[in-house]
Amino acid sequence: MHPSESLAAEYSAKAAAYARHWAPVIRPMALPLLELLPLSSASLVLDVGTGTGSLVADLQAAGPHATILGVDRAEGMLREGRHALPHPLAVMDVQDLGIRSGAIDVALLVFVLFHTPDPSRSLTEVRRVLHGGGAVGIVTWGEDPGLPGLSIWNEELDQGRDRINETAASCSNVSWIHRRSFRLSSRASVTSGYGSGG
Repeated sequence: MHPSESLAAEYSAKAAAYARHWAPVIRPMALPLLELLPLSSASLVLDVGTGTGSLVADLQAAGPHATILGVDRAEGMLREGRHALPHPLAVMDVQDLGIRSGAIDVALLVFVLFHTPDPSRSLTEVRRVLHGGGAVGIVTWGEDPGLPGLSIWNEELDQGRDRINETAASCSNVSWIHRRSFRLSSRASVTSGYGSGG
C-alpha cells in the first residue's frame, strides 16, 4: 500500500474521533487566514483536505456567494462530515486534482501540505486549478518555540538524571543489563537503566 493510501485509511478509520477531538483544536488556528483571503468575492472555493468539514461553515460565512468544494483523500473523513456539509465533496488526491484548470477562485490547504509525499507537486497542482489572480491560503505547523513550563521540566529532569547517576555509581554490585540516555531538548537528557543484583 502506498504511504498516502495508508495515511488516508488511518484517517478514515479514526474520522469520528478526529471530528470530536482534533478538529475543534486545529480549527481556530485556521480562522485568521480566512480574513486574509478574498472569500467575499469568490464563486468557487476549494478546501483541500477538508476532512470532516470543520471549516466549511466559516468558509461559507466569509464567502456567502461561494460554492465550497471539499476534497480529501480519506473517504471516511468525508463520510463522517457529510451531514454537516451542504456542499459538494469528493475523494481526491491533492497531487492529481480532478478539477478543470483555472476553475477555482480560492484554495485552502489547512494542515495538509506536510501529509503529501511531494509538497511541491501538490502546490503545482493547486496552482493549476486556480484562475489567474486566484488565491491560496496555507496553514501548517511552524517552528515549535517550546512550552512555557519547559525550563522547569528540564530542571527536574536534570535533577532526576543526577540522582539516577549517583545511585548507579553507588551500586557496585549491580550488573547493568540495559542503560540508555535520551534527550528531550538541547538542555535535558535522562538516563535510565535496568539492572540485576550481582
